[in-house]
Amino acid sequence: KDKVSKCSHTFGYFVLSKKATPLNTISYQKNKNFEISNTWITNLNGFLEKNNSKKILAFGYGETSFFYQSYTKINSVLHCYIDDVKAKTEENVISAQEAVDLKVLENGFLILLANPHYHHFLKKKFETVHGLQFYSPFSNEMS
Repeated sequence: KDKVSKCSHTFGYFVLSKKATPLNTISYQKNKNFEISNTWITNLNGFLEKNNSKKILAFGYGETSFFYQSYTKINSVLHCYIDDVKAKTEENVISAQEAVDLKVLENGFLILLANPHYHHFLKKKFETVHGLQFYSPFSNEMS
């Protein structure tokens, strides 16, 4: 499973209308979804350009992450990915506990490449890490 094919599936979620229709009558969303996903890409690329001299890490190594890996410059500046499910599947993916134990998060930026529904939970998970700031490309906010 390569990142591009997974990303293609993810990008499709932003494009196709959610309707129960026969395959030959699939319709596409008006450009609204392209604009939203383009905004997320622009948000992350802008953040990376402004903060490229700082230690940048990302939480999430699944379909959402692959979307951003394919359409942004994240892999050129990232220290490592953190993902409890995918830890050790790739050379640069470690678990949350390992990231805390190795102190790789201290004084860094953690980009949240997970469903925004989980962002509050993730922030609480790392609230004891010294100097850690969070960034979400979905909202384009740092905290």
